[in-house]
Amino acid sequence: MRNVSRTAKHKLNGAYVIGSVLIAGLIGGVLGSWFVFFLALGVLVAINIHDGSIRI
Repeated sequence: MRNVSRTAKHKLNGAYVIGSVLIAGLIGGVLGSWFVFFLALGVLVAINIHDGSIRI
């Protein structure tokens, strides 16, 4: 097995993605729609990428 260290950038990106999934899950769960969940997830991730929170 390779010993791969995760950088701070990878940890922060993961935290932002998990946060986006949780918020999208809350929105999709309240409205009871998978479509709304995936739509909200896409919008949240796109916003985070656009504002520089998630670095590619």
